[in-house]
Amino acid sequence: MTRFHRRAASAVAGPEPGTVSLAALVQRFLPHMLEQGSGAILTAQGASTLHGLPNMSGSGPAQAAQRNYLQSLHAEVAGRGVYVGMLCIGALIEGSAFHAHAEQARAAGGRDWGPSVDPAYLADLLWAMHNSTGEPEATYPAERPTFGAAGGADDR
Repeated sequence: MTRFHRRAASAVAGPEPGTVSLAALVQRFLPHMLEQGSGAILTAQGASTLHGLPNMSGSGPAQAAQRNYLQSLHAEVAGRGVYVGMLCIGALIEGSAFHAHAEQARAAGGRDWGPSVDPAYLADLLWAMHNSTGEPEATYPAERPTFGAAGGADDR
C-alpha cells in the first residue's frame, strides 16, 4: 500500500486526528474565553484546505472539515469578544524540513512546489488576525498559488 493510499484510507476510516484535537481544544478553552469576553482561536492549514491538490487526498478533506468547523464557530461566537480565524498557507515555509527537501529537488531539476514564505511573516499575519474582529480567513499568498506539474508520491 502506497503512502497515498494509506492517507486516503485513513481519511475514509474516520476523522483526521487534527480535527478531533482541534475540537477537543476548543471545548477545553472556549468556555473560559466566552466567560471572559475575550480571546482568539487561530489555526493554520495548507492550501489543500481551500483547493484539491495532487497527492493531498488524505489530509485535504480533513483540513476542509476543520475549515467548516471554524467558519461555523466564528459565526456562533460573533459579537461575544472571541475571534475565530484560520490562515491558509499555499507556500513552503522557509526553514522547514519540507522546504529543504523541495529546494534540493528543484535544484536537481525536480518539481517546482511553488512560492516560499518566511515564518516570521506568517506569525505577523496571525498576530494581525488575532487583533482583528474581521474576516475569519486569510490566505498566503493572497491568490491561489500555481504549483508545478502534478507529480507522484516520489516527488515529495
